[in-house]
Amino acid sequence: MVNTSILQGFVSGATLDRDKNGSPYVFFDLCHIDYKKEKNWFKCFFFGGVAEVMSKRLKEGRNIVCQGHIRSRQENHPSAKPEPSLSIIVQRIDFIQTEQENDLHQ
Repeated sequence: MVNTSILQGFVSGATLDRDKNGSPYVFFDLCHIDYKKEKNWFKCFFFGGVAEVMSKRLKEGRNIVCQGHIRSRQENHPSAKPEPSLSIIVQRIDFIQTEQENDLHQ
């Protein structure tokens, strides 16, 4: 079975944290705007040694393409029944530059 996702969207709320073993990871929301101009939100996690570097580059509103796999789990809410939740475990991030950013680098 193949479990690969490629999503393009805008970063929101990137936060650096550490797991119980002290390994860094970044979690953020990705807002994908579809052809109907509807917003779709995805929870994304990026693990590994470059998580600290990525946390500095994943600025609010930054346009990115991320590749990873989908993870399903149940979220337990104290006031409600458990709900299924999907997230993306990101393995690769590509940054999309705007024309203004391209002009700065030339």
